[in-house]
Amino acid sequence: MLDHDNKSPESGSEKLIVLLISSAFLILMGLEIASNFTPRKAGGILFIFFWFPLLVLHEFGHAIVAKFFGWKLHEIVIGFGKLRKEFNLMGTQLKIKTIPLEGFVRCEPVDVPYSNWKHALIFFAGPGIELLLVALIGLIIGYDNLFKFSDNYTTIALQSCAYAALMGAIINLIPFSSEHDGKSSMSDGAGILACLFAGTTKK
Repeated sequence: MLDHDNKSPESGSEKLIVLLISSAFLILMGLEIASNFTPRKAGGILFIFFWFPLLVLHEFGHAIVAKFFGWKLHEIVIGFGKLRKEFNLMGTQLKIKTIPLEGFVRCEPVDVPYSNWKHALIFFAGPGIELLLVALIGLIIGYDNLFKFSDNYTTIALQSCAYAALMGAIINLIPFSSEHDGKSSMSDGAGILACLFAGTTKK
């Protein structure tokens, strides 16, 4: 849940590099999966397939908790790069951008009491809803089967969804910050720590 303007590559050469690297990765992965195909190899495709819906789920986790606390939601952004679609969802702007690898929710508090704790919970809500999904999948297929090899496509699909959700939660809970065009942004983990130990941070 980051409050900064995600920027697309500035020049044609940067766009070309991003396109070439992405294409090479997908081609190599496709060749690996196609050679001596087994059901287990479908997990790699499914892992990538689940990334976008899980990103949407992650950002809506932030938005739902912010809304629950009565905070004002300004926008929900999915992806970075060029704006592709824009919707009005329950009075909030929902923007879909070209590359769905990250997203953020921009909100602001309308109350003061316990705002640090509420803000920390809003930061945690994104990874938290992904961890909740992992727990739910574990209940469905059994926790002992989460990391077992399987040739059953349904089990593989659920495992891939759980792995993608778990990875997304872990990455977002790692505390780090970065700068884009002079604007600082932070991961959910860094945001939680900042709220609890260094005062309220603004989205």
